[in-house]
Amino acid sequence: MLIAAALGGAAIGAIPGFLKGRFKINEIVVTMMLNFVMFWLVAFMIKEGGPFMNPGGRGESFELPPSAYAPLIMNVPYTVFLALGLAVLLYFVFAKTEIGYQIKAYGHSPAAARYAGISAFKIPLLVFAVGGALAGLAGYHYFAAVPGVYKIARNYGFFGDLAFSGIICGLISLGNPLAAIPVALLFGGLSIGGRFVQGKLQMGFGVDFALLGVLMITLVAFQFFYRYRIVWARPGEKTADAGGTGWNSSLEA
Repeated sequence: MLIAAALGGAAIGAIPGFLKGRFKINEIVVTMMLNFVMFWLVAFMIKEGGPFMNPGGRGESFELPPSAYAPLIMNVPYTVFLALGLAVLLYFVFAKTEIGYQIKAYGHSPAAARYAGISAFKIPLLVFAVGGALAGLAGYHYFAAVPGVYKIARNYGFFGDLAFSGIICGLISLGNPLAAIPVALLFGGLSIGGRFVQGKLQMGFGVDFALLGVLMITLVAFQFFYRYRIVWARPGEKTADAGGTGWNSSLEA
């Protein structure tokens, strides 16, 4: 199941990678459309008459047999430790290997990467295939490793929102796989805790998402001040860093 989930995710992820590398098609548009395709494919599989239908006719899949449950380590699904191990592996790949350098170079400037001889086809294909494999493993975790669930639940469409949270976590952690771990735990805890508080205080629907959105915007916006600084200067005055700007203020990289 673990291998099938990774291979299935990699096959789907390779589609936008191929289109990006071969035809320069925008990957955001392709992946958003693929999300809808896969959403309705899952809906077809678990609906009445579908191969994964729940015997009770509910809008969810059958429950996984206990013999196929993912093992628990200290009452924690082993997939959690697998995710931590993959984060360490990705950090090593980006920091110590040639392919990691090529991926980072292509991400910073595709034109410069092509000029340096880095394949503009293989890198997007590889990155999206690996990303799809990781997404497939996340799907395996939700289906086979979450205690008390062990099925494709009715609200499975909610899991698609996790992709947007993942993008934000990647931006906040500046692409560092190890830094993404505490950021992901922060947003995961806030998401679950926000829903709990929302129910306890009988708050309106969506308050938790609104608070998470404000926090995400704040953290991403502060990266602006990490990368730039505001330098105040009189017209014609030279500063130690920016030189003569001719403006009352300037943004300096």
